[in-house]
Amino acid sequence: MADASQLCLACGLCCSGALFDMVRVTHAEVPRLTKLGLPVMFKDEHGAAMLHPCPALDDTACTIYEHRPARCFWYRCYLLEALYSDEVSIDEALKVVALAKELEGPQRQQFLEYHFLGRSVRRDRKRTL
Repeated sequence: MADASQLCLACGLCCSGALFDMVRVTHAEVPRLTKLGLPVMFKDEHGAAMLHPCPALDDTACTIYEHRPARCFWYRCYLLEALYSDEVSIDEALKVVALAKELEGPQRQQFLEYHFLGRSVRRDRKRTL
């Protein structure tokens, strides 16, 4: 678990807007999040959303970690899953994150889709966590 925390704290791409445009939240979570000062936009009758970059992200750390939305709590990118299953070491994973942050344009998007979102991401879909 320490390696997972190290990876997530070095990364932050799931909250920065690099991977997702928004995170969906339930109507039940809205009061807690707005009380924390976070802007929540209402999407439809099924829930609401917070746009990314997440306003609770401070560099690569979540400032509301103990109170984060359920989707954030349960989310694991492919790189984190690979770390958990010992497919990559923490050092290899950190190198992938560093390279992801250096790349730009279409090359970066392809790299993010491959290493963080998977190979079958549809580009025409809204990127939502």
